[in-house]
Amino acid sequence: MERAGENMSGPFPKTVRDLSDVSTVHGLRYVLNGKACYLDRLLWTLICVTATGIGLFMSAQLWLHWQSNPVVTTIATASLPITNLDFPAITLCSPGNDIESLTKLPLILDGFWTEFWNNSEHEMAFEDMDRTSQGLVLTEFMIQMVPGWPLELTLEEFLLHMTTDHDALIKTFIIAKYLNDPLDKRPAFDILLNPARANEMEQVQSDIKEKVKQLFSAMDFVSEQVHEILLGVLWFTGLPCEKLLQTCVWKGRKIPCSLLFHLIPTDIGFCCSFNHDPLVVMLKNSSFANILQRIENKYQDLGPGAQIRHQKRYINYSFSPQAGKHNGLLVVLDMKSHDLTSTSVMEDFLGIHASVTPKNQFPMMNSNSFLVSPGMETQVEITGKKISATATLRNTLDPTERNCFFTDEYPLQLFSNYTMTNCWMECLMNLSKKALRQHETCIPWNFPTKIEPPCKPISHQLFLEEFNYLDMNKIIGTEVCRPNCGGTEYTTSISSAPFRPCTHANFGLTRFCTLERYGAKPQKWADNVLEQYQEWLEGRDMPDYLLDLQSPQRTTKQDFIFHSEAQTREFPGNYNAFDRDIAVINFFFSHPVAIELISAPSMTWAQYVSSVGGLLGLFIGFSVISGIEILYWFTIGYAENVHADKRIRKISVESSKSQSTQNTSFSAFVG
Repeated sequence: MERAGENMSGPFPKTVRDLSDVSTVHGLRYVLNGKACYLDRLLWTLICVTATGIGLFMSAQLWLHWQSNPVVTTIATASLPITNLDFPAITLCSPGNDIESLTKLPLILDGFWTEFWNNSEHEMAFEDMDRTSQGLVLTEFMIQMVPGWPLELTLEEFLLHMTTDHDALIKTFIIAKYLNDPLDKRPAFDILLNPARANEMEQVQSDIKEKVKQLFSAMDFVSEQVHEILLGVLWFTGLPCEKLLQTCVWKGRKIPCSLLFHLIPTDIGFCCSFNHDPLVVMLKNSSFANILQRIENKYQDLGPGAQIRHQKRYINYSFSPQAGKHNGLLVVLDMKSHDLTSTSVMEDFLGIHASVTPKNQFPMMNSNSFLVSPGMETQVEITGKKISATATLRNTLDPTERNCFFTDEYPLQLFSNYTMTNCWMECLMNLSKKALRQHETCIPWNFPTKIEPPCKPISHQLFLEEFNYLDMNKIIGTEVCRPNCGGTEYTTSISSAPFRPCTHANFGLTRFCTLERYGAKPQKWADNVLEQYQEWLEGRDMPDYLLDLQSPQRTTKQDFIFHSEAQTREFPGNYNAFDRDIAVINFFFSHPVAIELISAPSMTWAQYVSSVGGLLGLFIGFSVISGIEILYWFTIGYAENVHADKRIRKISVESSKSQSTQNTSFSAFVG
């Protein structure tokens, strides 16, 4: 068979032949072997092209995977001791308002109150007045301290307007108006239900809205002094922690709840929070946080744990988690639904909101909470997962590539440290403010802020409608809120069961059936004990040692709207607190270890080059030296061959001339 390339000459073919003799690339010598037949060279060419193509294809796939998945998260350990985690922040929010506690307002606003009281002409001490007189004096205080406060607006009405759904409150006012009209014998609900009275209803609504608008139009909420007074008043819009929390047990040790919980603003109002970062730490240079801190300090000094609080440094307890139901936080709650203010409950369910979040995160209860039902014990099993990130991740990838932020990497306007929830909170607030700017520049009174004054009722309602129902699709892509690169995530598993009655089976054994006289009140067994004493005493006075017993039977306030027999059957005036008010909730870690995940770049340039080198080396034996060989032979080697070829040609030409001269001389001699 004819050999290919046998007559090939010149510097380039020689360079190719030289490269094929020494190349470390597999198969190249067979492709470039000039002595091989065409069929052999074609076969090896197909083999080399196929192998090279596969190697390059897999290298390209590796590149695409690297670019689309720049971060890889793996399990660093599945046995991280939970003592390396923080116990999460626990937030509990009660329904409704309890304005009875407003009588403590002079004590927490003592500076403003002293100025007011010294200029007043009241002869009787405030604490000696009846509840109605105290309400009038508190309204008088607000008239003097808040510029533009209308004389006809009471403090109680102000709180209703500031904390209740505006449209629902107007309907309540309408019902009250027609209930109190002696000339109109029709049911008060008729104006809401009768289509023929739609125009009348619309007119009444318009009149009330206009009246409310006029009441608040002249009020000035801008100054920091007014802001502090308003926050002091609104502090009492939720059930105070000292009333909501009856008993707190931390790691089996009973501790006054006032040492463990403090009031914190959330997106649904003021709530009680455990182990949460203080507002002055969580927020940047915020007068809002400073005001609330001062109010809380004064309010706590009035509570039952005031004397112990000043010795808090002597109390040895740690918020480091431990495994087991008895090593968590157990709380006995009392919702005191019989004390709630009219038109203050905006939920259909009977229960409270609870959440488990990282301690540096603003509690958004509308999106991240669960419900705790009264009359039941609820077990909340917590599982923690720690997420860490390598220094290489921060140094080699920007936030868009790794799709996360470190806590100090993305500065927020309000919050000191970045979390995705804090970022979304700011984002939603900013977008809501933009939508509301045509009405009023303000922030709801329970939202964190730096300088904006609290919203008035109509603007408050509009702001919350924007905030709660904002189309998230409009935000994603326009506002950058990425996940945290590190931190701790908590998941919960919740179970509950109803309370067991006190019987011979559990007497002296369970929390509510031990006859402990100085525990939480009311006592579940009080009615049974008092009944036996009454039978024995036959009308005589109860002994002094029984006077602190409190019956669980409670009486609701008279319902001025729904007071029919049907309503009485559904919600009788008397009820047992252990059915509708008392709840027990236990937060605990079930496992002594947690999972730690670590995020790192899925690949570095060194790893990518190594992987590509491995693929090309596997398929064609290509390496860096192979590349240098090819570069060498097609530069220096080719130049040397060109030079050698020129020298050979020159010698050949000179040899040809010499030979020609010799031939000519010989011919002349012969001739």
